[in-house]
Amino acid sequence: MSDATSFHVRQVGKDNLIYKKIDDAMAKFDPKTAEELEKPIKKGTLCAALFSADGKWYRVRVLGTNGPGQFDVKFIDYGNTATVRGSTDLRILPAHLLAYEPQAFQSSFAYINTPRLERIQGKEAAKFVKGKGLYQNHDAIVVEQSGNVLKLILLDSSEQDWSESLNAYIISEGLASLTFTNQIGTKSNLNVPEEVEVWASFEEEAREA
Repeated sequence: MSDATSFHVRQVGKDNLIYKKIDDAMAKFDPKTAEELEKPIKKGTLCAALFSADGKWYRVRVLGTNGPGQFDVKFIDYGNTATVRGSTDLRILPAHLLAYEPQAFQSSFAYINTPRLERIQGKEAAKFVKGKGLYQNHDAIVVEQSGNVLKLILLDSSEQDWSESLNAYIISEGLASLTFTNQIGTKSNLNVPEEVEVWASFEEEAREA
């Protein structure tokens, strides 16, 4: 994630074993025996790329060129992006690894508006979300889905109280606003669950703090 407005999640655990099959297969991937990509390398190509931070290879989609011999790629099972060298850092994927759908879903927090990085409190909101949620396991309630894009309520594992969700914590810290109230705190006509309506009191307390 680059700011608090958008992040990526993937389903893990016993309900989704595909990600483990992909991870296990990529752990055995040998770039020395894999073929180089056909030239010219095209935008949208699914392939394997070296992630320089850990020296491992992952599935990616080519986003485009970034200078001579350089390509921007998206790691489709994690959501992050990087710039790599086409000659040394990209290889053809085995056919069976092309068959799996991307495991990373672009997501945002349901019922709240979080600031972009360049806006007031944007950096603080991003730091808070990274500290509370990045690289951690959460239970997720999918409020809305459009294709591979999700709006979520994120909870600690086994937590059921929505007031203890990451969404509610961000509101309590004064780092976001509710989507169903206007600037003076009056509720709109949106159909909002009772469990979420109580977040309005957290927003009011944050304003008064």
